[in-house]
Amino acid sequence: MPPVNNEELKKEKVIVRDYRNRRIGDFLKELDLTEGRSTGFPKIRRKLKQKGSPVPLFQTDEHLTYFLTVLYSHPDFIGQDKNIEEDGTVNATQRKILDDIGKTRSLTYEQLAERLKKGRTTVYRNIKKMVELNIIKRLGSDKNGYWQVNRDMLSAIGYQKKK
Repeated sequence: MPPVNNEELKKEKVIVRDYRNRRIGDFLKELDLTEGRSTGFPKIRRKLKQKGSPVPLFQTDEHLTYFLTVLYSHPDFIGQDKNIEEDGTVNATQRKILDDIGKTRSLTYEQLAERLKKGRTTVYRNIKKMVELNIIKRLGSDKNGYWQVNRDMLSAIGYQKKK
């Protein structure tokens, strides 16, 4: 991964001069998938905006061990996925899950279902979605493990606890 941090990824134009593989870059340019020897971030943002889609999320960690791109659902499809809010963030059930695991990190699926007065399958489906979005992850076993919340990701999607 080139030396790009989360602050750089938020800028309109991201410029990276340390290329991993010039041949791949040339190949992607010929296919009109990148903007020459810079990056494709502006092109991705521009194309999504033209189609009326939400702004994408580009994220990495401080050690550059991963690069994450989240492309949110087009507004016309939002009502079809109950696991995504209109602004591309967590839904009400996921918000309650985040609040509960913020208080008690060792909660199990069953305990969360009981607290939320929801079925275990509903809780599992909502947690699965947040795991896929790198919002939370389970460390250890289902019985004896605990939840870890990715604060960087919550910040990136604009999540704030409701008072």
